[in-house]
Amino acid sequence: MSQFLGKFDFVLVILQSIAVQALFTGVYRLYVAYNEDKWDVLFSESVITQEHLSHIRYKEFVSNDLDWKIMVALTILTIVILLNRYFTIGHINTVLVLAVSVFLARTGLFTSPYNSWRLDYYETMISNNTKFTYVTGGCFFLVLGLGVLWRSIVLNVNARR
Repeated sequence: MSQFLGKFDFVLVILQSIAVQALFTGVYRLYVAYNEDKWDVLFSESVITQEHLSHIRYKEFVSNDLDWKIMVALTILTIVILLNRYFTIGHINTVLVLAVSVFLARTGLFTSPYNSWRLDYYETMISNNTKFTYVTGGCFFLVLGLGVLWRSIVLNVNARR
C-alpha cells in the first residue's frame, strides 16, 4: 500500500501546483487573445456595445468560456497525472497537487490584478495592441509553467538516485 501511495514530497507538490497554475494562466491568456474582438466588445464603454452584444450572445459566450476553462484544467491535470505515473511519483503527491492547485486557483495568485498589471505594464511598453499583450503574456506563462513542471520532475528523479 505504501508503494502505491509513494513518498510524500513537499517541494514536488508546490512546484507542480505552481506549474499547473502557470500553464492554465498561459493557455487562458492565449484563449483571450484568440477571442480578443469579443472581449473588447464585452468590456468596451461605447454606445454601440449593446448592438454588438446581441450578436455575441453573452450567455453563450460565458458558457463557452466556463466549459473551456474546465476542459483546459482537466487536460493539464491529466498531463501532470500521466507524467507522475510515467516517472513513478507517488499518487499521494498527485492528489495533493490537485488540492493545492484548486486552492491556488481560488486565491487568484496568477490572475490577481497586481500581477497582471506588472506584466501588462512591460507588455504595453512594446505594443498597445490587446491581442499582442495577451499572446506575449500567455507565452510567458506557458514557458514558465513548462519549465517549472519539468524542473520538478528532474528534481524528483535526481533525488531518487
